[in-house]
Amino acid sequence: MLLAMAQDVRVILIKLADRLHNMRTLDAMAPTHRERIARETLDIYAPIANRLGLNALYLELQDLVVQASVPDALPRARQARSRRRAATGAR
Repeated sequence: MLLAMAQDVRVILIKLADRLHNMRTLDAMAPTHRERIARETLDIYAPIANRLGLNALYLELQDLVVQASVPDALPRARQARSRRRAATGAR
């Protein structure tokens, strides 16, 4: 799979879109599957999205991982991100 992804960026985009859909529908899965998929998303897919410059996708994947792992922490994570953006002048 990694060899195919390296040869054609479209494969990577499709895999990222599929993972985003999986993360958005994570509530329908068993807790053990949720944990594994969330960890895999954080370790593999989010960094790939970040390296490709897909910042909105990267941030959404991170938010979905936090929501799946520690639902109460999501508002705090979003506030911290907003403070960092304000401090650096980023959008």
